[in-house]
Amino acid sequence: MGLGRRKASWALMLVAGLGAGAAVRGAVPADVDAAADIEAQYEDVLGALKNPPARGVLIAEIEPDSPAIAAGLRGGDIITDYYGERIGTLKELRAQVADATARALVDPNSGANVLVKAFRNGKTVVVQLPRAPLGIRAIEVQAGVPGPRNPPANLRGTIVFDWATVLAAAQQDHDREAAAFRTTMQIPGDAAGSGFDEQWLGWQTMAVEPDAAAALDGKIEIHRPEVDALAGAGAAAVTSLTFHLALGDFKTSAPFLLDDLTAHYTTGDGASVSMAGRRLGAALHATITVAGGNPPRNESTTFQGALPQNAIIQPAIPMVAAALPHDGNTVLAVELLSIRDLLPRPGYVLETLGKKPLPAFPSVTTSPTTRPVETAWEVDLVFCGMLVESYWFSDECRLLAVRTEAAEPVISRRVGSAAMAAAPDTPAKANPQTQPVSHP
Repeated sequence: MGLGRRKASWALMLVAGLGAGAAVRGAVPADVDAAADIEAQYEDVLGALKNPPARGVLIAEIEPDSPAIAAGLRGGDIITDYYGERIGTLKELRAQVADATARALVDPNSGANVLVKAFRNGKTVVVQLPRAPLGIRAIEVQAGVPGPRNPPANLRGTIVFDWATVLAAAQQDHDREAAAFRTTMQIPGDAAGSGFDEQWLGWQTMAVEPDAAAALDGKIEIHRPEVDALAGAGAAAVTSLTFHLALGDFKTSAPFLLDDLTAHYTTGDGASVSMAGRRLGAALHATITVAGGNPPRNESTTFQGALPQNAIIQPAIPMVAAALPHDGNTVLAVELLSIRDLLPRPGYVLETLGKKPLPAFPSVTTSPTTRPVETAWEVDLVFCGMLVESYWFSDECRLLAVRTEAAEPVISRRVGSAAMAAAPDTPAKANPQTQPVSHP
């Protein structure tokens, strides 16, 4: 991989989703309630969006134990300077982080850290950050200009969930091969006249099957060889997740309840993390075990914490999105549960947009001018007015594509054959838009 591609990949990870990663539990003082601290930061973010006190990049959310949180940054802080450069836009911040990271890769004498300034509670704070992706979600803000806000969620009882179609699709497909998704990053094209290029990052499989009349079981495997190689882990890493969703009607019961989940992944330092959580009433009882790593760690933690009815892990979000009405005016509030620390994070909504064109993919063999327009039902995951992910579904509620917008370049996942999904270096030979879809 050339330096340009490497820089693009590091820039991509600047604003990453809260998925499997390199840490367990949030990096907050022992005497601070972690869930309450997340709520407090969310309130600070809302206050800053309502009336931004400075121009810059507002930190909306920080990944657990990320470089940003380790340095003392918090949700609600506004980054105004990075490495001596004034920051006013996300594009400027991404470029500076990419340059600082690339410089560290090619010049060992460039220094391990850079100085970053942020505006907090009327004061400027200065922190040192490593030359690496920050691990944040962020929003551009202008002083005195209100920032984006979520659309208001529909009231309880006003949404009719189409669980019957989702269950029927799962029943039809549960004995077939799991659906495969090719994960790619869209970056500026290398050839003259090319709008964008495709860089393969790995692949994902998803299997969903009904459990009794009103429940879904899901199993997801995420293969990330390219990302982990860049992060220093070297060999391919696999994140595996299972979850159980009990289904409701949003009138007499919650639309879904995450009853239990398991996860297993390898951290950047080589440690193996396993976790299992089960809902008991309003609490999540969980055990997290860490083994190996450099330096070696062997520890097990058992804890319990409040689990809101609308809490869900991000990989399970498409199952809920599939059951939403196929219209353009439905909004459902959810709290995102990170498998890094199993703490629910407020401020997310699922918003239906009706039937929209499927995203274009570089591996499509026909040109944009000759390829027929294909549409599907789109649902967006939005956080504090910021688009995080988009999902497209067939009329039968089967998941066709996922696009992560929280970073630039864009990360895309498109259903297709297992061979297409796992091909690391060459675009698919067949048009992925014509591949059969096996699972919702």
